[in-house]
Amino acid sequence: MNEFDPVILDQLLKGCIKKNRSSQQLLFKQFYGYSMNICQRYSESPKQARLILNDGFFKLFSILGTFNDPSSFKRFLAKILIHTALDHSTQIEQAPSSSYSEVEQPVLIHEKVLIQPASKELALLIQKLTKRNRYIFNLFIIDGFSHDEIAEILGISVEASESGLAQARTTLRKFLSKIDTGNYDRVTR
Repeated sequence: MNEFDPVILDQLLKGCIKKNRSSQQLLFKQFYGYSMNICQRYSESPKQARLILNDGFFKLFSILGTFNDPSSFKRFLAKILIHTALDHSTQIEQAPSSSYSEVEQPVLIHEKVLIQPASKELALLIQKLTKRNRYIFNLFIIDGFSHDEIAEILGISVEASESGLAQARTTLRKFLSKIDTGNYDRVTR
């Protein structure tokens, strides 16, 4: 979705706060693609993504009266959808993780690719990460949360967030190096 006109967005949000059904439908339609993209990153299946999307918008409409800055609406919506996805998810696996300093420092070799996961193939590779590392990767790289915010959201330490990100990058780098041979399914998580 292209950037939405702030004046129109403000009017639309005011209509949603007043429980205007057509405003709610238009807001849902305008932000459907953006929202579904977020939901798919944090779900295990398309069905779960749709459930997260619907529950997320239900939560959005119920708390929209507390929101007052249309310029930060997309970030606000993203946070609601991410928290809704976490609510839907089973408890994030608490796999033992080493501290960030013990993990190989990530090489930025594929960083441009990882920052803009436009390809369907890359999105599928990200889905192959462990749930914990996938959430950390998505929150940090794609959604722009800090390690402090991730630690708070997931109930883990900052060091565990840093370590999980390093592990996710390393695993994705392995997957990407195997694409030419078509053997990335054999790379262990």
